[in-house]
Amino acid sequence: MAAKKPGLPLHLLVRKFVLVIGDEGAVLVHVVRGNVKNAWFVPIDSEEGPESIREFLLTDKRIPLLVEVDVVEQLYREEQLPKSNFLDHPKVLKRRLEMAYASEEMKAARPLNRKGQPGQKPYLFMALPMSDWLKKWTAFLATVSNPVEAYSLLPMESLGLSEALAPPAEAQTEKHWRIFVSQEVTGGFRQIIQLNGQFILTRMTPKPAEEDTAEEISQLIEREFKSSLGYIKRLGYQESDHLDLVSVVGAPIREALYQRDLPVTTLSILTPLEAGNKLGYEKVADPDSPYCDMLHAVWLARRTKAPILLSTIAMAKKRQMRQVEKVVPLAAAAVTAFQLYYAGDMVFANFETADLIESRQSGLQDRQGQLQKLESEMAAAEVPFETLTAKLGAKQALETQIADWPQILRSVETALDGQGFVWSLGLEVEAKSGDPAKAKKPPAPAAAQADGQGGVPFNLELVVMFPGATNNLADIVATIADQEKRLKQAFPRTEVEVLDMPTNVKPQGTFTSTGKHLQTGAPKIVQATFVIRRKG
Repeated sequence: MAAKKPGLPLHLLVRKFVLVIGDEGAVLVHVVRGNVKNAWFVPIDSEEGPESIREFLLTDKRIPLLVEVDVVEQLYREEQLPKSNFLDHPKVLKRRLEMAYASEEMKAARPLNRKGQPGQKPYLFMALPMSDWLKKWTAFLATVSNPVEAYSLLPMESLGLSEALAPPAEAQTEKHWRIFVSQEVTGGFRQIIQLNGQFILTRMTPKPAEEDTAEEISQLIEREFKSSLGYIKRLGYQESDHLDLVSVVGAPIREALYQRDLPVTTLSILTPLEAGNKLGYEKVADPDSPYCDMLHAVWLARRTKAPILLSTIAMAKKRQMRQVEKVVPLAAAAVTAFQLYYAGDMVFANFETADLIESRQSGLQDRQGQLQKLESEMAAAEVPFETLTAKLGAKQALETQIADWPQILRSVETALDGQGFVWSLGLEVEAKSGDPAKAKKPPAPAAAQADGQGGVPFNLELVVMFPGATNNLADIVATIADQEKRLKQAFPRTEVEVLDMPTNVKPQGTFTSTGKHLQTGAPKIVQATFVIRRKG
């Protein structure tokens, strides 16, 4: 009986388009079950340009389209960022990235897996300048039905490819350099240089002339290889270091390269077909083809790790809208709970509170902008009625979860008025009941925001400390009653209840202190628990 062929991993069952864009053209690869189903080449001098692949995208218009860029002009630089807390770090990173590439719209950053300077974390910043060729593709991709997440850079995404094709290291060395060279129909010869698995630099050798012989091309590769050695010598490379050269080229060039005197520790030269076979791919090139564009495309499509994304503003907004559409049905079917803990921050770190308010307000504005964008797109598009009502229902389901968190925090701060501070805070928001798939007429905005807390049912529990309270129990009760009154004023249309007081009231109207160590007088630490309830 024949052995049963093992099934594919789940991530390889997904169909994808991969578009590789270079300076000499672009290749669209249709990847199905982890292998190439079809591929189309668009030269840069094509009269139709990007439009020539629209009909091929329409054959499978719902699957995602990954864009991998392999042009000459790519910008990289290493930056040292100061270590900071998890709230401040994204803002510091974004600000430094904007300063580094102020004139470039498409940029990203990736942490480096090595030690930086004391108190610093090394990052690799990267950016993609928009040439006229890339602008033409970006404009075209904005009109296709396939979801385009963003662009990625081929040198960054194929770092693991060179490692997979290189021979295993016989011994661990302090410095292990690797240079990967591949020939692309969309450009020339791409070089990717690594040190201990980390990206160092990348170079592109122009496409050789068609009349060049294999011997001449191998001499060109040798010259460019030795030029790269000159670069990395300035970065600490020494001839005693371990150096792998992995090259994927055509068979005639491979034979000529083996005749060159290359100063390397190991030399691995494969054709694209042989490289694909070594990785277990069914077919990424014809036997006589020297080009590796499809090899890079399949490697990207098969990866489980998300690529580094470089987006235009329009791409980022579309990606956010797709994420909202995926999350809204789940959010509408469950109760969303938020626990916000403040341990003295409102007294000892007011600037952090202000920063949190600003961040929440910005997030609210972003979501409102997303909803407005969705409304305008639905109004302009000709879609079936069922699809339209489903989107409206999803929008209303999202609105039921939105509360004005910054305003709630401001109301708490106003009610305290410096008389006490919040020791702990618990906030629970309840989803409004209703059918998320059925659109209904929304309430007037003024009614929804009448009290400034967004019109969403919630329970807010505050433990408030009163450091300036006297030892007189009657005064303590009066202080807490006054605080209860101010909370009712700050939160209209709610129920305010004192859940836990530091005193007991006897039937005859006298007071006794409660709590541990308080039998002989007034409480040493005066605190009270307030519960604010807003019903739907």
